[in-house]
Amino acid sequence: VGWCGDGGGVRCVGSERRVGDDRGGGSVVVINSGSSSLKYKVFSVGATREKETQLTASMAGVVERIGDSTLKATHSHRILAYAETTAITQERSETSEEVSAATHVEAISAALNTILDGNDSTSDPNSDKKSNIIAVGHRVVHGGEAYSSAVRVDEEVQRVIERVAALAPLHNHANLLGIRAAEQALGKNVPQVAVFDTAFHVTLPRHAFLYAIPRELYTNSAIRRYGMHGSSYKYILEELHKLKLAAKLHLPRCANRGINAILLHLGAGS
Repeated sequence: VGWCGDGGGVRCVGSERRVGDDRGGGSVVVINSGSSSLKYKVFSVGATREKETQLTASMAGVVERIGDSTLKATHSHRILAYAETTAITQERSETSEEVSAATHVEAISAALNTILDGNDSTSDPNSDKKSNIIAVGHRVVHGGEAYSSAVRVDEEVQRVIERVAALAPLHNHANLLGIRAAEQALGKNVPQVAVFDTAFHVTLPRHAFLYAIPRELYTNSAIRRYGMHGSSYKYILEELHKLKLAAKLHLPRCANRGINAILLHLGAGS
């Protein structure tokens, strides 16, 4: 199972459709479920050309103040348009409304209702709008030492995310709520994939990930350096490699012949 990586598509096990097959069609929803907010983006799936899945951003939004008893939750939703001439996704329209979101289930329901209405191309009231969503991706902060790549979510993956939640208590619990809310809203037949922030950093050598603390804190409590924001670093590195090839940049190379560079992730979460 992959997640639109390495130039390939995602094979939807148990489904007649493959994300990124020659026919295309359907939408992939990507969710970042936080402790009090839920961000999402929707990609329309096109045909596969030269082993690369064509994904076009069509919607984006955020539900904020989830579970806040003093303030009403707000849902901001943007319709996006892709400009072929500039290859840039532009904002076409934006709406904001108050919604009932005491829980993540209610928040994701509010988001999905908007997504499904926007994706519905038929006026048939009996049509199953949910069938247009063919996969859901989740950003999950911590995978511990269990995962080195994106994985198809099943009960075991959910147990691991919960088990290592002590290493990222503000995030993993919320990420898991998003996964379970999506499953409740869309059903178990829609494939869900977890992408872990920690997965990118699994190649850290032992001398780099161990702290100068008693060894039993690692062996008994899994306290070590894991690395965060891996999906961001992976994207930056891939784009840097593309620039290197396109501009024939003479960047320093490390021992394994990869790019030797210092990458910085800047933001409130860094």
